[in-house]
Amino acid sequence: VMAPLLLALLTSHVATFQFDEAASARAAAGKSQLEALAADTTCSARAVDRLRGGCREMDDQSQSRLAVDFTNCHLAKSGLTTYECTSEMSLADCTKPMVDSAAALAFNAYTHFYTHAESMCFYLQSREFQRSTETLVDQLHASAQGTASQLDSLKKDTESLGSKQRSLLGGVDRLLDLQAALFGEFADIKSVLFFTCAVLLALALTSTSRTAAARLPIFAMLTGSCLLEKTLAA
Repeated sequence: VMAPLLLALLTSHVATFQFDEAASARAAAGKSQLEALAADTTCSARAVDRLRGGCREMDDQSQSRLAVDFTNCHLAKSGLTTYECTSEMSLADCTKPMVDSAAALAFNAYTHFYTHAESMCFYLQSREFQRSTETLVDQLHASAQGTASQLDSLKKDTESLGSKQRSLLGGVDRLLDLQAALFGEFADIKSVLFFTCAVLLALALTSTSRTAAARLPIFAMLTGSCLLEKTLAA
């Protein structure tokens, strides 16, 4: 019963996943920023590729360095000064010159990209979660279909087995009836032979004048035995 019910639910259900309003806005902002950067310069596209590959393990340090990369791409596109940030440099060494830039323009851009890097990662992870969940639902749907098919086949096999069992029991009943009838016929023939032999023997034994008087009691006894046997057999 459960498999067809599950199949019906999965068939009628479209796998859609909704976030709350704040999360939806955050994901939308991340998607918009990601698409804009991916379509921007080659520099930004490379940074986006690093973001796609490292969101799952991204910590504050890697997020900050990624924001520095986005900032330098943005500044280079505008023809402004960029800021060196190698893997040997500390994050403070990378961002301190930005603070000292005119009106802290570079650091403000860095702060902007730091926030958006988190939003872009949230969007990428939520999209991956949705894809994984849809795949799981599809697998459950396929599994439910297979289970329902197997249960339907099992039901048909059970019904066929029940029909064959009833037919077999009917044949056994007919065989028992035939056996009983044959046994009854055999018992009747045996009784006839027995009483015939008994009568003939009684006639032979009472054929003389000395035993003739016993003939009637013997016949009476044989008749009584025959009637008693018929009564018990009935």
